[in-house]
Amino acid sequence: MVTLHRLQLAFVIIGAVAYIAAACPPECQNACSGKNDGDACTFTFGGGPLSGQSRTSTCTSSGECIGSASSGGSASSGGCAQQELSCPTATTGAGYTGKDSCVSAEKPAAAPLRGSIGCVTADALATRPTAVVNGQNQDAINIYGPFEAGFSSANPGMSCLGDNSVSAGHDTKIAEAMVDYICDDTVEVLDECGGHAIPYHYHERLQCLYSDTTTGDVIGHSTRVGTAQDGNGIYGHHVAGGELPCDLDACGGRTGVTPDSGGAEVYYYVITSSAPFTLACYGQKDHFTTIDECRALYPDSCATASGAATTLTTATGTGLYEADCPCFDNYGSNVFGNSAVPGFLAEADIALLPSVRCTGSYGPAPSPSSTPTDPSPSSSPSPSARASSSTSPSSFPSPTASTSMSPVPNVEGPGLLVVLTGAYLLGHFCH
Repeated sequence: MVTLHRLQLAFVIIGAVAYIAAACPPECQNACSGKNDGDACTFTFGGGPLSGQSRTSTCTSSGECIGSASSGGSASSGGCAQQELSCPTATTGAGYTGKDSCVSAEKPAAAPLRGSIGCVTADALATRPTAVVNGQNQDAINIYGPFEAGFSSANPGMSCLGDNSVSAGHDTKIAEAMVDYICDDTVEVLDECGGHAIPYHYHERLQCLYSDTTTGDVIGHSTRVGTAQDGNGIYGHHVAGGELPCDLDACGGRTGVTPDSGGAEVYYYVITSSAPFTLACYGQKDHFTTIDECRALYPDSCATASGAATTLTTATGTGLYEADCPCFDNYGSNVFGNSAVPGFLAEADIALLPSVRCTGSYGPAPSPSSTPTDPSPSSSPSPSARASSSTSPSSFPSPTASTSMSPVPNVEGPGLLVVLTGAYLLGHFCH
C-alpha cells in the first residue's frame, strides 16, 4: 500500500510538472510578438521550476511559443528563415534533402537565428546517431547556427555566474569564453563534438562526423556532415588538398567539386573554426555573397551604421560585438565598419582567421605571435584554449563512435524535460 501511495504521489507530481512545462509565461508569449503561426521562437524561463532553461519551439495561432515539432518528411512548411523541425533519424537512404520552400526561395536568404539550419546526413548519423545529455541518449540530428539563447546562474553547471549573465545572441565560442572569464574557470558549453542541449544539436566543429578523403576527384576534401535547408551540403573543415578554404562568401559557402558531387561543381558550405561555424545565410552558385548583402538580410540585428555594437570582455581582452548578427568578416568581427580583429578573440583563434592565413584577404593581416595550424581530424581544441591568449592553435579529432556528453545540459524543449523529471521523481519516491 505504501508503494502504491508513493506511485500515486509520483504521478501527481509528474502531472504538475507537465502542466508547468506546457504553460506559457510572459517570456513565452513575448517570444512570438510580431511573429506568425509556425514561426520559430526561443525564450528562457524567467522563474519557477524551469527558471534559466531555454525552450526552442514554434509560435501557435494564439501567439504562444509552445508549438510542437512535426514528424513529417523533409518538405516541411515555412521559408528559409524558419527552423527545420523535421530532421530524419534514418542512418541509411537519401536522408534529408532540404526544405522545399527554402530550396526554391530567392538567394541569398536569411537563415534561422535560433533552431536548426539543416540536418545531419544519413551517412554521418551512421557514425554518430545519438549523443548523451544528462545521462540520456538523444538523437544527434540537428545542425544549428552560431548563436546561443543565453546563460545565467540558473543554468545547470553555471552557478559560478552569480548575478552575472551572458545574454542571448552571442556565438557559442564567445559565450563560452565570456562564461570562463566571469567564472575564472573553464566551463564547457559544448561537448567534444561541438554539440549540446535538449533537443541535442551541433553548433561548432562536428569533427566526430567527418573524415578527409584519400581517393577520388578531391583528395583531402572533408566528407559531408549535413544538408542545409536550401538543399546544399555542409562539409567538414577541408577542401581539396586538405586545405582550409580562403574563398568562402559571407554565407559561409563556396562553389567547387565535393567528394559526392560526381565531379560537378556545386555550391556548398564548409565548417569553419570561427563564427558562424556552419553558415550565416543561404547562398547560391555563381554568386559571391558579400558582407553587406548578408547584413541586409538581418535588418533587426545587423546594424547599418556604427554605434550599435556592444562591448564584451573575455580573458583575452575587450571588443565590440553585434548580438544576433551572423555576418562575420575575415577579421572574425560582425560589427559594421570593422577593420580589425576584435580584442576578445584568443590568439589561437586569431591564427586561423582568413585575414591571417589567407593572402590579401580583407586588407592587411594582423600579426599574431603564433603560426596557424591547419585543423585536421586528429585532436580536439579544449575550451580553455579558447579563452586563453597563451595557447597555440589546436586541430580536430578523427571521427569516433557514438559517445558524447554535455557538461552543461542546457534544455531547449519541454517534452523530454517532463519525461526526465518524471522518471527522476518516480525513481526517488519508489526507491
